[in-house]
Amino acid sequence: MPATIRDVALLAGVSNAAVSKVLNNTDNTIRVSETTRKRIASAIKKLNYRPNIRAHYLFRGSTQTVAFITDRDTISVPYAHLILEQCVECLLRHAYITTALLYRTGDEDALARIAAMIEERRFDGVLFVANDVPQLLHATAHSEVPAIHINPPHAHLHDSVVFDEYDNVRLAFACLLEAGHQRIGYIDFTKGNATHATVSARRNAYLRLCHTHRLSPVFLSETYAEIDAARTPHDLAAVPSGVITYSDAIAQKFVAHLYRNRAINPQYFSIISAATDMFQDRAPLRISGVALPIDVMAETDVAQLLHRIAHKGQHVKTSALACTLVLRESVHRAPPGPTRPRTRQPRA
Repeated sequence: MPATIRDVALLAGVSNAAVSKVLNNTDNTIRVSETTRKRIASAIKKLNYRPNIRAHYLFRGSTQTVAFITDRDTISVPYAHLILEQCVECLLRHAYITTALLYRTGDEDALARIAAMIEERRFDGVLFVANDVPQLLHATAHSEVPAIHINPPHAHLHDSVVFDEYDNVRLAFACLLEAGHQRIGYIDFTKGNATHATVSARRNAYLRLCHTHRLSPVFLSETYAEIDAARTPHDLAAVPSGVITYSDAIAQKFVAHLYRNRAINPQYFSIISAATDMFQDRAPLRISGVALPIDVMAETDVAQLLHRIAHKGQHVKTSALACTLVLRESVHRAPPGPTRPRTRQPRA
């Protein structure tokens, strides 16, 4: 049988309370001398004693577990994976276990089970990523489980940590301007109807920057019909020579489309994303990425959540994290404009 706290106390010649004091550093009414501490430590090592973690957590009213909750579509995005990895590492340093709970959009049964787990207080805290499902928000509020929201659709309504989206777009915009581009487009699949704070903030930042630099905004849709329809020299001149997008996946899809459409020269991209390495070998494309500080994001998320756990009822201010420009290649000047490739005429 595994050793118990009573066995340790008997071997060390002290009371159970003294052993508990040394193990948990609690009960200030009991004073333990340094000699006694060493004797207890020696007994613990000799008996290979391991405390009953479940009983310890039950006594403290804590599970030492944090839930990481998001939908399956969001977790498929690279930055969400990276945030999860970094949060797990940060929480582990603070002796917390991370439980990832994923659900499909519209799966009411899964949402009900997750909400029930929150209301049963199976977690000390919750990290929500890019969602604010009313059912789950009600569960955290009803059970008073502390929660931090990472890039939520409505950041101003929650204790949140977000990226400085205006600064993201400003960095990307400036990079394209320095490269000589005067026709800067923005790939926007939402058609301006998205209510997510991140998407709307980036779109608004792009419009503000276009207005500041007196450039005409050009939104490219999901079908890229604007490019496919460009056939005359006038049409081709209106196609953006530089493009801003907010996802590696979207950029990759667009790049593939450009290669299929030989009438368009490859573009210079500024990508607002967490990972741009996948495009480094795609010559002659010139890629400049705005790197999201995932490590800082995770550390801030965990620090604010642990603060809320330690000080229940206290809210934290929304934090907006600045980003950095990486893979800067503004030395590559913009091409004079899209042109059709020349074709040789067959000899007579």
